[in-house]
Amino acid sequence: MLRFDTVSTLVLSSISRQSIAESQRRLAEAQTEASTGRHHDVGLVLGARTAGDIRLRLQLSELTQTGELLSQGAARAGLTQSALASVSELAAKFLETLTGARGAESGQQIAADAARSALASLGDLINVTFDGQYVFGGTNTDVPPLRDFAGGPSLAIDAAFLSEFGVTQSDPSVSAISGGAMTAFLDGAFANVFSPAGWTANWSNASDINMRQRLGPGAAVDASANANAAFAPKLAQAFSMMMALGQNNLSDGAFTAAVDKAMGLIGEAQLSLGAEQSRIGIAQQRMTESRETIEKRKMPVTEALRVLESVDPYEAATRVNSLMTQLEASYAVTGRISRLSLLSYI
Repeated sequence: MLRFDTVSTLVLSSISRQSIAESQRRLAEAQTEASTGRHHDVGLVLGARTAGDIRLRLQLSELTQTGELLSQGAARAGLTQSALASVSELAAKFLETLTGARGAESGQQIAADAARSALASLGDLINVTFDGQYVFGGTNTDVPPLRDFAGGPSLAIDAAFLSEFGVTQSDPSVSAISGGAMTAFLDGAFANVFSPAGWTANWSNASDINMRQRLGPGAAVDASANANAAFAPKLAQAFSMMMALGQNNLSDGAFTAAVDKAMGLIGEAQLSLGAEQSRIGIAQQRMTESRETIEKRKMPVTEALRVLESVDPYEAATRVNSLMTQLEASYAVTGRISRLSLLSYI
């Protein structure tokens, strides 16, 4: 008696579906390798060499992160330099205005108007931000470095003037203040408003400590400035004395004394600005050199990783095409099996 072993179409269909699922998985892996040029499972391929691959990856990650931080630091330093250049230009223009106003008929009003505008511009430049942080805030990057003049600074100057002369700046009797008395006030009570203690109490929210930029392991550089650097209080002092000390009512002697003092302060501020720009420029050069060094160090690490992890692009593409062909054939067989039925043979 003859015996026939049979296999149901359900079993055949199940086997075919499993084969398709496996082919789809292998195709996805092959496509990933073809598109990335890297093994789908590096650990499986490298085996015992995986530890070395991980060390290289960590080294590359650290170098890349340091390079990105240096790029951000370079952008911040560039913005700082631009702001300092604008402050220097502001000081130079105000100095020109004072030179012309010193002997002009309406010189007091000209100087007062120019000082008011210059002080507002100084505030805008000092309170500049980069990536949501105040550039001239030192380590206090979350608050504006320079306070608004109408708040503490104005009140402190008013109090010092009243204490010195017994009248407010708007009182007509300020015309009786002599040049010598004005000089004594400017060098004494008024200067105290801009001393380190007075500057911190009335004007500045900045920290004396600058943000440092990491160059690499164990190396950092100061590539920023803060609102407590000498140029800021000197310029604020020069602008304030030409704006808030009773201009239009001062005697010629008192006005001349104020102009001379302001011009001297601007000259000192410009020297301070030059020193800050030079210091930051040197830091920028070091940052540029560090970035170049990092890029050079990344090259051999990247090449070593490429040798360990890369796949042959031609082999990967061939494997993708082969698997796609197999998958299409499996789809066709599955379709035929699904259409098998005894009804077709009755």
